[in-house]
Amino acid sequence: MYANWNGTCGGGVRWNTNGNYKNAVTNELFLQLTAALHNRIPGDTAYLQRARDEWNWFRNSGMVNTDHLVNDGLNDACANNGQPTWTYNQGVILGGLTELYRATGDATLLTTARTLADASTTRLTSGGVLREPGEDDSCTSDGASFKGAYARGLGRLNAQLPDHPYAPALTTWANSAYAKDRNPLDQYGPHWAGGPGSTDYGCQQSALDLLNAAGGGTGGLALLPRTGWSASASATGGGDVAANMLDGVAGSRWSSGTPMAPGQSVTVDTGAVRPLARITMDSGGSANDYARGYQVFLSTDGASWGSAVATGSGTGALVTVDFPARSARYVKVVQTGTSTSWWSITEFNAYS
Repeated sequence: MYANWNGTCGGGVRWNTNGNYKNAVTNELFLQLTAALHNRIPGDTAYLQRARDEWNWFRNSGMVNTDHLVNDGLNDACANNGQPTWTYNQGVILGGLTELYRATGDATLLTTARTLADASTTRLTSGGVLREPGEDDSCTSDGASFKGAYARGLGRLNAQLPDHPYAPALTTWANSAYAKDRNPLDQYGPHWAGGPGSTDYGCQQSALDLLNAAGGGTGGLALLPRTGWSASASATGGGDVAANMLDGVAGSRWSSGTPMAPGQSVTVDTGAVRPLARITMDSGGSANDYARGYQVFLSTDGASWGSAVATGSGTGALVTVDFPARSARYVKVVQTGTSTSWWSITEFNAYS
């Protein structure tokens, strides 16, 4: 894909090798791919730089119109071509921005993504249900899969945002499709709001994407209830005890009581061995107290830890750490960075 990045219209990846058309979905997919590769390759810098370059070009390209919707691409004069705002063009960019946020911690990316998502969930719905521009009764054209790609991208953004603001919309669409767009063989048609239409692979794929997005407000992971959990720490600042990070009270926190230094740690006992795949550490109102560097360890018994399952550095108040799912009961986070700020955690959560 990178071999097809050229200087036409100031940058971007061309749609195919037979011309220089710069369209939205090609570049959105390139953004998502390069950011995702960076997030999965320890020590990578090349893919991250390509992701940054892509977003810098895309946001200035003119493909996003004044309604905050993404048109199909650029014309020969390198201006917005005014072609339809297909749903997949609105969704893939949300997934790309979410991946880039995970790579950089730049909260403005989520702000931009929310602006785009607010526009598309409002302007591309009819009767409260997502509808493709010019939606027809076919399930075999590539357009039949567009709404599924949109739901997938919206679901990824929704999972990343702490308040999961798009869960109600995704649930409404899924309930409508299940009730009004499904036959007795559990085959889905093209109209999630109901109506005549065919059934085939394109519509089935879109329906699966929708149901997964609606059922996975946390990106396919389940937020674990913290009943019976306990926490400890290598050091505590006064009344900022470790249990505070599990109490659900926004005004309480655990803090180190001293400036961040390598070797400080917190340990959480989730009460039972279970698959774990993500933790989040939110420093809340103490926004500058996030871990400057961390290693995450898992254990079934609280004694044998093995190698770190994740390493990284925080860049903002909410630190999200994903790792390959592994059965464990205990989670230990070890500080590897330094700062004059204390290390604080207002809320600690884990996902299965």
